[in-house]
Parts: sequence; C-alpha cells; structure tokens
Amino acid sequence: MFFMMKSGAKGNKMAVALAMRVGLSIVLFLSVLLAWKLGYLHPTGIGAGQ
Repeated sequence: MFFMMKSGAKGNKMAVALAMRVGLSIVLFLSVLLAWKLGYLHPTGIGAGQ
C-alpha cells in the first residue's frame, strides 16, 4: 500500500483498479450466495475423504 500511495497519479489508478477488483469479488460472492439461497445452486454432498 505504501508504494501505491508513493507513486502519485499512477498510484491513484492502481488504487481505483484495486477497489474495482475487490468490489467485483464481493458482488460475485453475493451473487453465488443469492443463487444458493434461491435454489439455483445445490451442494454436491461429496465428503472430504472420498
């Protein structure tokens, strides 16, 4: 984070890109969670030892 802030304008672009990446990851996670709650996705039930 220190080097992103140190580089000036280029660092601002990096911070915006990082924020967009984190935001898209959160949206994807919430979309998967919503699809599971609505019944579009089902767990497979495969055990850990199989």
